[in-house]
Amino acid sequence: MRFNEAVRDWKSLPLTAGDIGDLDRLRSPGPGRAALAELSGSPLDGEVAEPDLLHAVFAVGLRVVQETADARAYAEAALARRAKDGQERGSGRDSPATSAGPEQGGRPEASEKSEV
Repeated sequence: MRFNEAVRDWKSLPLTAGDIGDLDRLRSPGPGRAALAELSGSPLDGEVAEPDLLHAVFAVGLRVVQETADARAYAEAALARRAKDGQERGSGRDSPATSAGPEQGGRPEASEKSEV
């Protein structure tokens, strides 16, 4: 595997016996290594150098963190939107009882909100 950017720094990484065992399993061809290659977008063919293996694991970990953060942000935004919509409905602004219907010159969709 070749890095798609220039390497700027090399860091040491503390590894437990369990971490080393996990890396050994990922280094050997098999379903774990195939999944790592797919998730990292890195071809992990043949002999895989330690830095390449660690970089692939790191890249996948960062991706999972970003996807989880995005999902949480989306869920929080949806909750805030629902709370805001609930407050607006509670104020009577969009309630069917106070909204003008088509016969009073109002928009027919004024009392219906679509959730996006």
